[in-house]
Amino acid sequence: MHPYKYIYICFHSIWHALTGNELLRISQANKTCNSICFTRDGKMIISGWDDGRIRAYYPESGREMFTINDAHNRGVTAVTVTNDCRRIISGGGEGMIRIWQINANSRELLATMKEHKNAVVAIRINKSDTECVTASLDGTCIIWNLKRFARNGTPCSFNVDEF
Repeated sequence: MHPYKYIYICFHSIWHALTGNELLRISQANKTCNSICFTRDGKMIISGWDDGRIRAYYPESGREMFTINDAHNRGVTAVTVTNDCRRIISGGGEGMIRIWQINANSRELLATMKEHKNAVVAIRINKSDTECVTASLDGTCIIWNLKRFARNGTPCSFNVDEF
């Protein structure tokens, strides 16, 4: 039996939309990427993995820029980045939302918010970086205040131009 019989490679590719050519391939052996996004300034690719880590890559080379270990204990199931490119918002398999401050040399956990009862599958931030909405496999959507790090307690209406 070959010693690597049970190794698999999971990868994500970046494609040129007009030519259909593959520009970049990002892979981690024996890991599954659950979520991926670009920062608005195009300087980082942020990804969430089933091993509980958030990994950032240089878009020009695919080389790893940094890793946030133990971001979520049941895997990172959703990631997004604020419009100012200073914070990552991650969702986990345990239903938690976490806010990370990212700088050139450091990553700091700013807040943890927990109200979902199942995995977070989507996160969207408004244009002013003051609120985000999260969706979960528990069937709920929650709007969070990103200044107070708490659920938005007031009723709101959804305006597609705000997100």
